[in-house]
Amino acid sequence: MPSITSNVDTMQNDLQARLEARDRLKENFLKAISGMIMQDDGTYQRVTGENADNIIIERLTLLLDQGVDINTVDDKIFGPVLHRAVRMNSLRVVQFLIDRGANIEARNNCQSAPLHAAVEDAGTEMVKLLLDKGANIEAKDHFDCTPLHKAVERGIRALDVIKLLLNSGASVNAKDKYRLNTPLHKAIKSNSFSITNLLIDHGADTEAKNSRGQTALDVAVDKNNQEIIDLLLQKGALKTYNYYRTIEKCNIFSANFHHYSTYKNYEFKNLRAIAGAAMTAATVAIGAFLGFGALPILAGLAVGNIALNAANYMLVDQKITPDNHSNQTKCDSVSHYAWNTILPKWVWKVTEPRQTEAQQVR
Repeated sequence: MPSITSNVDTMQNDLQARLEARDRLKENFLKAISGMIMQDDGTYQRVTGENADNIIIERLTLLLDQGVDINTVDDKIFGPVLHRAVRMNSLRVVQFLIDRGANIEARNNCQSAPLHAAVEDAGTEMVKLLLDKGANIEAKDHFDCTPLHKAVERGIRALDVIKLLLNSGASVNAKDKYRLNTPLHKAIKSNSFSITNLLIDHGADTEAKNSRGQTALDVAVDKNNQEIIDLLLQKGALKTYNYYRTIEKCNIFSANFHHYSTYKNYEFKNLRAIAGAAMTAATVAIGAFLGFGALPILAGLAVGNIALNAANYMLVDQKITPDNHSNQTKCDSVSHYAWNTILPKWVWKVTEPRQTEAQQVR
């Protein structure tokens, strides 16, 4: 008669064998979704060609009939297998899984739904399939980003997806959780004129404010994008205090948006900050410097025109007396001080090259 210990060992071995078999089925299922089919010798081979989807669906059917959970979690992507299938961009496989009971609203560890995955990694046809199957167009991830937020973040490459979402009724004024950005804020941050225009035409609120109190116009000015600024004003965006104040900054930085290309390669030799203001006709800065007692002499660090203009504004804004050296460390002029301590906050943002929409597509 078998001992109790022997029976326990047998039960444990049986349980272990079942767990291992389940894990093998799960692994085969996940690999099959990715197009990797187990061969007779135990190795995996990727299926390709026109018949690939048929082979994958046939293998998935076999595995599901053997008891694989269609909503099993893919540990590598920390989410249900439908997410992997969507990212593989196989319409037939995704439709098969949904028809067999896959949860179309299943979430991964970031609370992203399959529709989020589709707008990020698939294409218009995949998004349309999920919408036709009943996917929630207003699904929110951990950051309260909707599929429209995610599509806008992709920029001009996702223009067709954005159009589909908007035409399908996506909320154009939804805000994310922490920064309270609408899709319009995100479009302007990406410097996308086409998407900005499209969102406004679909009812985007140009006066909606994010967590920094910025409207769409404030963001456009912050991004130094004259084209979008003009568009917003044409569409009726209200000029705010931040708009006027930031426009003044930009005028002092480079005198005029359109003249930046003329200035960017020009260097001023041996000029103080006030000289930079004079050379660029930044009259507000000139008056402020003279009011602070600046001497109209040409001495100081040789830096580019944009840098001097940035120094002009920041020195005035920070109430730093141009000829006061008490705040300087290892600096022998106010221009050095501005260059080393103040300019990093502003100059790189103003002069950072901006990708065109054509470059974003590439």
